[in-house]
Amino acid sequence: VRRIIANGTRLALFGITLGNDGNDFARYVDEQQLGVEALFITVAPTTEAFVPAVGRRAAEYVYSPLQWHNSMQFDDPLFGSSAEYQRVFREHHNYTATYTTASGTAAGVALHLGVQSAGTLDHAVVMQALREMRRDTFFGPMAFNRYQRNYGGATGTIQV
Repeated sequence: VRRIIANGTRLALFGITLGNDGNDFARYVDEQQLGVEALFITVAPTTEAFVPAVGRRAAEYVYSPLQWHNSMQFDDPLFGSSAEYQRVFREHHNYTATYTTASGTAAGVALHLGVQSAGTLDHAVVMQALREMRRDTFFGPMAFNRYQRNYGGATGTIQV
C-alpha cells in the first residue's frame, strides 16, 4: 500500500468487516498514516462504540454502508417511525438498536404483516401474502420476491 501511495496513486481502502475487526482496521490505517483518499468500513462505524473505540482522528471521514439507522425517516404501522422504534428499543433494552437488532425486529414485523394479511397461519397462504406484500416499515419498504428476499429497501451510507 505504501508503494502504491508513494507512486502518487490516489487510494481508497475498503474493509469488509463484521465488528471489532473494523475498529482494528480503522486504527491500523490511522496509526500507519497511510493517507488514503477514502476509507470504507462495514458494520463497525454504524455503532455508537466506533468513535470511542478507535478515537476521533481514526474515525473521522470513515464511510460505511448500512441497511438501517434510526435517523432514516421511515414510517411504520406498528412503531410509527424509525425514531420511535429506536426510542422504544432503548427504553426496553437500555442500549441503542443497531441495524442488526433492527433487522431482527423487521423480520418479526414482516411475519406479523404476512400473517395478518393472510388471515391464517397456513404456511403456503402466509408465504403468498408475503410475496404480494408491499409495505412501509420502520426498517424501510418491504417487498419479497419468490426467493423470499426483501428487495424493497435500499442501502444507505453514513460518514463519521
